[in-house]
Amino acid sequence: MAARVALGERLADILTARDGMPGRTQFLAWMKREPELGRAYRLARRENARRWWSPPGRPLRYTQALGEAVCGRIAEAAGLEEICAEPGMPSQATVYKWLARHDAFAAAYRRARQVQADRLFDAARAIAQGATGKSWRRDKLLIDTIRWQVGKLAPLKYGARPSGEPAEGLTIILRNFCLETGVGDESSDRVICRDGIYLDQPERLED
Repeated sequence: MAARVALGERLADILTARDGMPGRTQFLAWMKREPELGRAYRLARRENARRWWSPPGRPLRYTQALGEAVCGRIAEAAGLEEICAEPGMPSQATVYKWLARHDAFAAAYRRARQVQADRLFDAARAIAQGATGKSWRRDKLLIDTIRWQVGKLAPLKYGARPSGEPAEGLTIILRNFCLETGVGDESSDRVICRDGIYLDQPERLED
């Protein structure tokens, strides 16, 4: 069991398999009763984590060429999991490390995601244009999935706006006319008195 955990299997999957394995409660009781089993399980989990973070044969050191290769595939609308499964590409964990440690790569990655959103948007339009009476249900599911994805990738461009929000910016100017005097040109006698009431003959104002 520990060997299977070390190779990447989830404990829940192992215990629910119908091959004579104990239930989760029974396994936890075994670990409490048998310290060696508990130690073996913890070591297996560490090995699993180590293998995930640095799989054998995968590049670990960041280079500009590798960064450009990853971003290029992202811009082509490929998923990160798909990219990292390709020969010569880093693992997903390594890419996340690079994003945290290399600002230039992080900036290029963000730009690639924006391009990816545009490409996916175009793909959704092509799917809609090619929909038929037999394929429309599947096509609608694909389009809805793409719409959700591009909304996450480029929320300012493709994200759903709250109800009632204008499509463009709205400028609001607030003025307190009660604090203004001499509104109009120099030949005008019109002023604004207290409480914002317009008077054409300001000499009638009472103190």
